[in-house]
Amino acid sequence: MTFGSRSVALAIALCAASAPVWGQASPAIADSVLTRLLDSQLPGLMNRLDIPGAILTVVRGDRLLLNRGYGVADREKGVPMSAESTVVRTASVSKIFTAIAALQLAESGLLSLDEDLRSGFPELELGTVPLTLRHLLTHTAGFDERSIGYLSSDTVTPVHLDRVIRVTLPRRTRIAEGLPAYSNHGYALAGLVVERAAALPFHQYADTKIFAPLGMRSTHFMVPPMPSTRTRMAAEYRSTGERRELTYSPTYPAGNVGTTGADMARLLTALLRPDSVVITAETRRRLAGSELAYHPEMPGMGLGLSGQRLGGQLVWIKGGASRSHSAVIALFPELDLGVFVAVNRQEPTAWRLMLGRFADSTTTRSGVRAIAPRSPAKTESVDGAYRWTRVPLSSAEKVIGLAAQIQLRARRDTLEVEGPEINGTYVRIGTTLYRDAQGRELAVRSASGERTSHVFSIVDGQPVTFERIRVHQTARFQGWLALAGVSFTLASGAIAWRRRSELEPWERAVLIGLPLAEVATIVSIVPLLQSGDALALGATPAMRIALTLTTVTAATAAAQIVAGGTSTAKSRGIALKAGYGLGTVGGATILGLLATNNLIGWRF
Repeated sequence: MTFGSRSVALAIALCAASAPVWGQASPAIADSVLTRLLDSQLPGLMNRLDIPGAILTVVRGDRLLLNRGYGVADREKGVPMSAESTVVRTASVSKIFTAIAALQLAESGLLSLDEDLRSGFPELELGTVPLTLRHLLTHTAGFDERSIGYLSSDTVTPVHLDRVIRVTLPRRTRIAEGLPAYSNHGYALAGLVVERAAALPFHQYADTKIFAPLGMRSTHFMVPPMPSTRTRMAAEYRSTGERRELTYSPTYPAGNVGTTGADMARLLTALLRPDSVVITAETRRRLAGSELAYHPEMPGMGLGLSGQRLGGQLVWIKGGASRSHSAVIALFPELDLGVFVAVNRQEPTAWRLMLGRFADSTTTRSGVRAIAPRSPAKTESVDGAYRWTRVPLSSAEKVIGLAAQIQLRARRDTLEVEGPEINGTYVRIGTTLYRDAQGRELAVRSASGERTSHVFSIVDGQPVTFERIRVHQTARFQGWLALAGVSFTLASGAIAWRRRSELEPWERAVLIGLPLAEVATIVSIVPLLQSGDALALGATPAMRIALTLTTVTAATAAAQIVAGGTSTAKSRGIALKAGYGLGTVGGATILGLLATNNLIGWRF
């Protein structure tokens, strides 16, 4: 499925024709109707999803229509949620402020969006391909993501941003123009770029150049939170309903802003009516404009906000979700409307549903029509497995990515998607564009010929990219291979135990030891995967033990290849030769799996 010039032209023309003009609200929908459509939904969604508390802020033009708290900020103490005074965290919505800071300095001439940054950071390994501020703000720098050590307890003394980035910045492994691969580390580096250009710590720059001028007196990057803020912070709850102790990210420009509904109303007003030195019309255009056209049939991406079609409207949106809070900011140009929602639970589903229903109810024009496909899709060009590009490739966390794969199956004009985030049935509405019953869109890209190389969708207002992978990289194949490898080594170990008197001591130790090492490794890894913040809080002793055991298992597997081969050659009888031969194959299988998933050594 290559992009034909006709389909590209149609897509661009249709998007341009339907693009609303900022500030020209539809007079057909009254303010009271808009607020009622939003306000009436939230309590029911909170009850359905067991959300303790929420804030909803709605601004139209320069008028505050609604700023209300719902439920409780603290279940245990019964403290009500207040849109005026309760401080809520916004997760990745915080990236908007980092983008604003960078754009301010770009407009003043202190930074360039397209200048290569590598020479300014000789202490960092930034690869051989140019790296620009535009790359960082559009998630196209190609950085791996890193979860291990991404969070710190709020009792830990914060360290300087430059030191954090020197220690935590991962490699650039997916460098391709126009290919978004979400990266918190990229935005953290953008914060450091601002810090150096302004000669001011990033959080202080945000305080003095963004928050204070806008009158956002309760809003700060919390590194960790100030005592005056801590007393007003909403408690946070996991998806299980369990209260979660406060943590923060040392790479804070990518997240960790604490704010109130009242303060976010001021931000929304500044975005809808940009006329100050904080947010100019040019800043708003770059924040909420097609600065990156990653696919001709999908809305573009701005330097901070992403375009998403909801109910036929083009909405500029940025969402964020952590393990205990979630938030979203959405701008509806057609309605001249800005919406902010925050909840103190790991549950972005609430605002996803609310914004989708709201857009369906308020669309006043036909929106972007489907592009009629000229010929049916070729199923063999799309079918296959794809991996989320947020999955790291250069660290031990690569193995976690086995759970972040999708499987696509094409049926003439529909796509069946199995896997996280975008699973469902999608109907073909364009040359390379599909839509499901919930209004979610999915598009495919071909690198060469007819074979699809990438799949795009939008999740929480952010482009999500999946890359095609080969059969041996799929979770299913590696799972069966692991099962076969363990089974082979267990069988060989059982035979070695029964015939141990016939083997050299080292052969016996290796053939029997590998199954034991495998079991010990599995026992050490499973609790890590079930322990909530254990991975994010850093390389704990339990994690180091687990990776030590994987390395020991790899070394034992290498020895078993030799031992199995030696024992096979010495053995008499087909049964023994087959048994020890299985040990050789099993050892090679386990060694290969550990190596390809970066589980040999201590690469955190």
